[in-house]
Amino acid sequence: MSEYQYYEFRKIESSLSDEAMQEMCDLSSRAGVSRTSASFTYNYGDFPVDPIEVLTQYFDALRDIGAQSNTILLPHSPAAVSDLYAQLRTAITAGNVAAIKSTEQPPPKK
Repeated sequence: MSEYQYYEFRKIESSLSDEAMQEMCDLSSRAGVSRTSASFTYNYGDFPVDPIEVLTQYFDALRDIGAQSNTILLPHSPAAVSDLYAQLRTAITAGNVAAIKSTEQPPPKK
């Protein structure tokens, strides 16, 4: 068994078909499904499938709350994914540089 988990999937530019809505309901008895979203809450046990798989097949965004709270946005085009990757890489690099500088000793005073 796992800790508390909450998954909330969102459609941004379209809505779920009747078939997709039924597939979401079939994933779990704990599903709350509408045309533009699906949510799943687990106090015990685990989500039965990989949330990233559900995200990429049906939705545009995922909010996953568990040990940590993260929001994952999946852009609609390969160019947007590339841009997102570049932004993440730049942010991580800047964070690493800031962490290194914060541990450096200041130069001695003259």
